[in-house]
Amino acid sequence: MLDIKRIPIPALIGLLLTALFVLAAIFAPW
Repeated sequence: MLDIKRIPIPALIGLLLTALFVLAAIFAPW
């Protein structure tokens, strides 16, 4: 199992931003 405490904060931020970008692309297609 992954130990969440060992994941660097920038990696978590990048993952969150990627998820937000994907959601924006799905719900607000231009």
